Amino acid sequence: MNPSVIFPLLAFALGIGISAWPMQAQVGSLMILGLLLALWGKYQRFWLKLSLLCLFCSLLGFSWAVFRTPHPSAQDPVLYAPAKQISLSGRVLSARSSEGKLSLRLKAHQLKLKGQTLKVSGQVQVQQALQAHGAQAPEPPAPGSEIQVTGSLDRPLPALNFGDFSYRDYLARQGVFSLFRARELKILKQPSPVSPPFLLHRLRQKLYTGFARSLPSEHAALLGSLILGEEAASVPEALKERFRKAGLQHVLAVSGFQVQLLLLAWLGISRLLRLSRRMSAPLGAVWIFLYMALTGFTPSVLRAGLVGCLGLIAWSCFRRIHALQALILGAGLLLVWRPQMLFEVGFQFSVLATLGLIWGAQWAEAKLDFLPLPLAQTLGALLTAQAWVLPVQLYHFGEVSPLIIPANLWASLFVSLLTWMSLAGMGLGLCLPTLWSWLAPLISFSTGLFLNGVVFLAALPLPSLSGLYPSGFQVLLCLSCLLILPWLHKKQCPPILLVSLLLLPLLSGANLLKEQQGCPLRVTYLYVGQGDGILIEYKGQTVLIDAGPRQEKEGKVWDAGLRHILPYLKRRGIARINHALISHAHQDHAGGFSGLLDSLPIEQFWAPAESPASDSYLALLRKIQSHHLPLHFPKQGEKLVLAPDLELIFWQGQTEAGEDHSHGPNNQSLVVQMRHQNLRFLFAGDIEKEAENALLASGLNLKSDIYKIPHHGSDTSSQSKFIAAVAPREGIVSVGVGNQFGHPVKAILERYAQQGSRVWRTDQQGAVCVCSQGKSYQIGSVQK
Repeated sequence: MNPSVIFPLLAFALGIGISAWPMQAQVGSLMILGLLLALWGKYQRFWLKLSLLCLFCSLLGFSWAVFRTPHPSAQDPVLYAPAKQISLSGRVLSARSSEGKLSLRLKAHQLKLKGQTLKVSGQVQVQQALQAHGAQAPEPPAPGSEIQVTGSLDRPLPALNFGDFSYRDYLARQGVFSLFRARELKILKQPSPVSPPFLLHRLRQKLYTGFARSLPSEHAALLGSLILGEEAASVPEALKERFRKAGLQHVLAVSGFQVQLLLLAWLGISRLLRLSRRMSAPLGAVWIFLYMALTGFTPSVLRAGLVGCLGLIAWSCFRRIHALQALILGAGLLLVWRPQMLFEVGFQFSVLATLGLIWGAQWAEAKLDFLPLPLAQTLGALLTAQAWVLPVQLYHFGEVSPLIIPANLWASLFVSLLTWMSLAGMGLGLCLPTLWSWLAPLISFSTGLFLNGVVFLAALPLPSLSGLYPSGFQVLLCLSCLLILPWLHKKQCPPILLVSLLLLPLLSGANLLKEQQGCPLRVTYLYVGQGDGILIEYKGQTVLIDAGPRQEKEGKVWDAGLRHILPYLKRRGIARINHALISHAHQDHAGGFSGLLDSLPIEQFWAPAESPASDSYLALLRKIQSHHLPLHFPKQGEKLVLAPDLELIFWQGQTEAGEDHSHGPNNQSLVVQMRHQNLRFLFAGDIEKEAENALLASGLNLKSDIYKIPHHGSDTSSQSKFIAAVAPREGIVSVGVGNQFGHPVKAILERYAQQGSRVWRTDQQGAVCVCSQGKSYQIGSVQK
């Protein structure tokens, strides 16, 4: 390995990574990097020169990443967002449909809005709901087609809860800044039959249809996704969930493994044809490039394809290239082409898994020499690849299946066989369909056996290990430990290894202790769509006030408790809710508790004493009763004491519904004041003017520092006299993006501003978090 090549490329990648950090961290990290490199190379001229080169490369990577970061152009369609009634015309770049939804990437060139026709230029992500009730979905338009879509244009949603996936950032890294929800789609012009995108699409389509004709649909989708990617074959969501539970979701994606097999196949063919190396290498590169194009140039295939081409060049020149050097050089060239690829999970997994195989597989195999050689080789490769990927997997997803090792051992028995058989099957299905129909039962039997094993493993009652979210520094520490393991084995220095491995849990404990000391009481107003969901954390105790909406439509269930609250609880490492408070009986507040009841322990519930109950609310109460959980109906002024300096006081604006029963549950909401030393929090549910007047008439001390604005900022609440009685410094309105009710009302927001309150909106700023020390507090949100 040549350090003059490897170290500068690693420094270049490090500079790209630093570009995503805040400005202070960027300056500080580059200064520290320069200092360390200078100290390292102080006494050796070669290392001093190399250190300066690495520092220059890291600055170059930083500058290149900033320069290459995509930005919307002056004619990008996002400039007209949001728009409800709009038509967009453009050329299809890619398209795929899966389970009732069509997704396509459009290169837009014309936009019609309010009778005006405007010229635009930019990529748009288009989504359209397909026909339901089992009707056959139309075929997606072919790449290169000119289409017109009618619907609404908006910006993609950013992360609205702490730690959530940001769809906006994901698309922005690909140069896409707007999202179009289409109601109608019309094809204006078919693509040219000789255009490269259309030819690739037709070849991919013919390969898959000829192959899938003789196989069960589930088997064909699995194998098609394994060879050609999701653009050619969409795997059913139920099957994806089984693979996820077994820790085998990576098997469903095209990876560098398929490129490796194709390269081996080409080398075998070229040897049979007696081609010279100088002829075989460029033809092999064309072979690999065609496969990369068929699979849509995914990051893992790009990385493997580039490394394979470097290997072919070295092979044609009768020279050897070190695998690690080829990997770093290939990954470095990809980052030069597109620096934002460094932040894609697929690229990270692909590079780290390959690095683990190159760096540690032989060492692991030597440690497993007590096993039979084939098993030691397989298990050693599996353990090293998983060990290198695991820290990054936890950083992004926070969970890992306990079945990951046995499931991957089971998959290793089949994946190579199924890949070879699928590649052969696609060729036969295209050229010799009759012969393929005779051989198809064999691959179907093998696929069925593999799937049965996956289904068995996924059905085992073993919970996944969740809530394990290491910091970026801890990930780097883990990878550093893995990097020095083989070296420590050679040098026989176990004490250093032990010290290195002990640093991770020590740092985790230090972070947790620091957080508890700086934020003893944490109140998070989560984004749950059009509804409420508030989590209170105090010294190991958790209180959840409302759990957002639950909606059932056409047999599909959308549950805010499972979609928004449960992932956040896992990220916070919370496995139990001590107190669940239902403010009132409406679905946008109580619905999400249904999913949470099936997902984690809840010790007891609190609900308003009298409230008109809908069928869905009665079903929730029956579900609480079936779980044998205590259900309390607090009296006026009743207290829940969580600690000597923390208590919750329950009030109810109206204990009986008025004449307008449709507003009864709102006015009968539980109103909860939380007192933490000198600070006051007020959670007002969906009370309206009648309940506000009743609370004012009761003479209660409503003054509070932090106020959950009632009824999502509707004009049915928040009278000026009530706001004056509460006198909040901070007002938080929980509201859904683009909700149909027009919440929050502008006049209400102005009313709070006149009072001197600062208003936070979950639809614009995402989740809002308040850290209370009892006498002071800090407040922040996901989106600044």
